[in-house]
Amino acid sequence: MPSEPAVTPPFLFSNHDANLALLQCLSVATPKKPALPLELILQILEHRSRWVCTYATAFPEQGAAGNLPIRVSAGHGLNMQVILSTPPLSSNEIARARSVVFTFTSKDQGWSSYPSHFGTYENTWTWFEAGLRTQPITEHDPSAGNGATNEQGRKPEYGYERFILQRNRHAGRVPESYRVELGQDSPLFAKLKAGDVIDLVACAQYAGWENQVHEAGIQIWSFHDLVEDAAPP
Repeated sequence: MPSEPAVTPPFLFSNHDANLALLQCLSVATPKKPALPLELILQILEHRSRWVCTYATAFPEQGAAGNLPIRVSAGHGLNMQVILSTPPLSSNEIARARSVVFTFTSKDQGWSSYPSHFGTYENTWTWFEAGLRTQPITEHDPSAGNGATNEQGRKPEYGYERFILQRNRHAGRVPESYRVELGQDSPLFAKLKAGDVIDLVACAQYAGWENQVHEAGIQIWSFHDLVEDAAPP
């Protein structure tokens, strides 16, 4: 009885393989086309369509159950909670990074005493920030003061680098989704250094204001280094 033919596993063509193939195609001259200058090849490989997502985190985690949304209430002052964080970034990771994308679905408390501002982004006191810090935030950091109590949030220390991303609509009735991308020309990248952690921070200020966070995410998009070995399948 003939034996069954061996099954060949599918070949996984990684982004690393694709970039190497493109580099070879563009840099080798043929009778029908000249080789492109190295400067132009690097511009092509640097195009954002060839970036890869080197880090991603999201809230809530897939399949996770819990009390949603996270509610960041101002009380009588400013309240800030870290919703998501990256690991500390190495100098190599920072050199390759081209953009950081923050996504969140949120709303405020849905009412206020300023009906003329309803539905606008004026006089609204719930918002999101990107934060840079070097030291991790502890669960019960005494320097954080009053505020964060939700187990999925942390209150960051005051005084670290902060960059406003987006405010919620004033007296919003339904959660809205936002996407904010910070590139290499942004102040965040200008301050970013080895060992830093990038936070997504939800904020609320003044009595009655509440930032309700339903979903959130952070992605880092990077140039794929051609000298790196391809990741194993």
